[in-house]
Amino acid sequence: NTGAQPASVTLTDNALAGASVSFLNTGDITSTSGITLKTLNGGDLALLSNGNIVWDGGSLSTPSGSVLISSADGNINVTGALSSPVDLALSSTSAISVSGSGSVITGGTGTTSFTAPSVAINGTVNAADDVGIIATTINLGAGSTTGAAHDVILAAANVTATNATVTAGHDISAAVTGDMHLNGSSFTAGNDIFINMMGATST
Repeated sequence: NTGAQPASVTLTDNALAGASVSFLNTGDITSTSGITLKTLNGGDLALLSNGNIVWDGGSLSTPSGSVLISSADGNINVTGALSSPVDLALSSTSAISVSGSGSVITGGTGTTSFTAPSVAINGTVNAADDVGIIATTINLGAGSTTGAAHDVILAAANVTATNATVTAGHDISAAVTGDMHLNGSSFTAGNDIFINMMGATST
């Protein structure tokens, strides 16, 4: 779609094999509450924009495959409940944020990944398998919860966690080339916690 987004979008692929559904809006997606992407028998889903994406609701349904939410030239802001039954990837060339009222949850055996120069988690992230965050700057805000049934993986130049909670059923791993600030935060893993300060002057 070119320009302003439609008020409502429902796309369903009922193919027995090879199904997939994607929606691209060239401008901003200012609300996803009227968007439904679905496959009946499994397949990938994608929500794409050349501008900003504000996720404040909507429906993503597929019994297998993966879900991609990607902004080519803008931010992704999660202000409502974002739920995926399968692996979920969020990608932005600018920034991704999960607000205090926002949540990102995967079911089944779904992983959650965030890739952007800046990632800020102020709400809830909960993955049925792994959570991975790759960014230049990661901020885990006060009252935020980042949890994974298996591993939580952080890779960044700088990580700041302020009164945040991070939990993993297995391992928590952080690879930081700059500095890591843990201010009143809790990191709890069922197995091990690995913190790798990779910079010559990292603290």
